[in-house]
Amino acid sequence: MEINRRKIIKKTQRKLSNLVGKLDKEEPGIRALFELSASCVFPAGAVETEPAETADTMRLFSPASEPPVPKKGRQTYRMWKAMVELDSSPFGKSRLTEKMKRLRFLPLERYNVGPFNIDGLTSGITEFLFLFLKAFFPGLEITLESPYDISQMDPISRYHKLTHKKQYLVTDVYTRLHRATDSNRKDYILGLTWTDLYPSEDLNFALGEALYSHRCAVFSFGRFEPLLHNENDRDIAPKDIDTSAVVSNSSGEGCCEEKSGCGRSFASDEKQTLGCAEESKAGKAKERELPHHSKDVSLDQEKKDGEDDVLQINADILWKMMRVSSHEVCHLFGLSHCVFFHCAMNESKSVTEALKQPLYLCPVCLRKLQKFFNFDIPARYRQIQDVCLKVQRSYPSERIAETIDWLNRVQEFLSTD
Repeated sequence: MEINRRKIIKKTQRKLSNLVGKLDKEEPGIRALFELSASCVFPAGAVETEPAETADTMRLFSPASEPPVPKKGRQTYRMWKAMVELDSSPFGKSRLTEKMKRLRFLPLERYNVGPFNIDGLTSGITEFLFLFLKAFFPGLEITLESPYDISQMDPISRYHKLTHKKQYLVTDVYTRLHRATDSNRKDYILGLTWTDLYPSEDLNFALGEALYSHRCAVFSFGRFEPLLHNENDRDIAPKDIDTSAVVSNSSGEGCCEEKSGCGRSFASDEKQTLGCAEESKAGKAKERELPHHSKDVSLDQEKKDGEDDVLQINADILWKMMRVSSHEVCHLFGLSHCVFFHCAMNESKSVTEALKQPLYLCPVCLRKLQKFFNFDIPARYRQIQDVCLKVQRSYPSERIAETIDWLNRVQEFLSTD
C-alpha cells in the first residue's frame, strides 16, 4: 500500500513539473496555488488530497472538462518554455531572456466615443485600457502611442453582406504594422481599430487576432457583430449561421477566439483569432452579388460604416475590451488556448461564449506569464483588483463583481499559512 502511495506521489510530482515547472524555489502560498493545477490531469479520486485542498481547487479553478483533460490541444508550461526558448536565431537570445520587453499600444483610427469617466479618469477609453494592461502585465513596458492612420496602409477591406458595415482583413493589418509604423522588430504591437475585422473570406467576424511570430496583435471595438444582424437588422436565428467553424492557421491547426475565438496549441507562426464565425451557405451564394473586397468605395458606402455614430461606453463594452485586449496580448507571449481550466485563455466560438469567460488566468497559464515577466503574483492581483474596483464604481456589472470576488478569494488563499 505504501509503495503504491509513493508511486502516486511521484507521478503527481512529475505531472506537476510538466504543467507548471519546478516549484521548489517558490514561496509556500505561490507553490500551493500552482499545485492546484494537478486537479485537471488526474481522474477524480486518483490522488489522495485533503478535503480543504479539493475545496480550494474548486473554489478558485474549475477544470475545463471532466478530469483528466484531453491531451489534444494541451500546452503545458514545459511545452511553452521549450517553444519560446527555441524561437531565436542560432546566436540570438530567446524571448525569455530579452531585457527589454516593450508593447506599443497603437490606436489605428480615431474613435467616436461618448463621455467616459472611470474614477476621475476622463481622458478616454484607450487611456483606460493602457492602465488596465499595465496592471495585467507587470514587468512589460507599455507605451500608448499617438493614433496611426490605418488608411495609409490601404488594407484589404470589404462590406459585410448582412451588416453592410466595413471590415478590415485583420491578417493584412498585423503583418504590415511593424514596417508601416517603422517599429523595432523586437517590439510587440497591439493595434486597436474602430472598424470591425474579419479573419478570412469564409468567416464573418473577428474581435481580434494575434500572431506570435510577428509580435503583433490587432483587435477592434467589435461594434457590428454579424450574428446580431440580418438584412433587416433583426436577430439571426442560430440555425442561419454555423458557429462551429474554426479558422485554419499556418501550422495547420484550427483556432478561433473571440468570435471572440482563438485556437489551440500553436507553433511560433500560428495565428490566434478571437471571435469568428463561418458564413452561412445562403450567405455564400449571395456573396457573389455584393463586392467582397473594396479599396475604392462610394460616399454612400462610407456612410454605412457608422463612422458618425457615437459609441456610448457601458459595462459590457468595457468588459469586452478588457477581455479581448488581455487575451490577445497573452498570445503575443506564446500562450496558446487553455484546455485545462476555465480561464481567460480558453478558446471560444462566439462573442457570447468569449465574454462569459473569466478575466483571470488558471495556474498553468499564470505560470507561463510569471516566468516571462518575473512579476510578483500577489502584487499583480492587487493591481488588477484596483482597476476592477474603479470600473465597478463607475460602470457596475455582474462580471466585474464576480472578478473582484474571485480576486478576494485568491488573495485570501495566498495569505493562508
